[in-house]
Amino acid sequence: MEYQLDLMPIDTHKHIFVGEENGAMARKALALDDKDADPHTYAIALPDEVTAFNTSFYLGLFYTSIERLGLKPFVAKYRLSLSAIESDELREIIKENVERCRLDAMMEYSLRHG
Repeated sequence: MEYQLDLMPIDTHKHIFVGEENGAMARKALALDDKDADPHTYAIALPDEVTAFNTSFYLGLFYTSIERLGLKPFVAKYRLSLSAIESDELREIIKENVERCRLDAMMEYSLRHG
């Protein structure tokens, strides 16, 4: 069963998701450490207001899960949902940013683990 988690802004800049520290705070708010161990899958929904999502935030949010689970189980367990983003153009831009983040995280994992 897939559950939805809403990614809420960490600070007053509710439209940008940047910085590893902010990603780590979001990770804690979503209780991903606990969710890594359960059998469920999760769609983490980005809010409509999002205008920026970068690699450092992604790593702060997910890298511990990637390390803990491994690449394939991580990809099977977590996905980012962009369905709340109403603008097709903005959704496509954020989708490209998220894909770049995912690839950067995989590259980081591969460099560390061969």
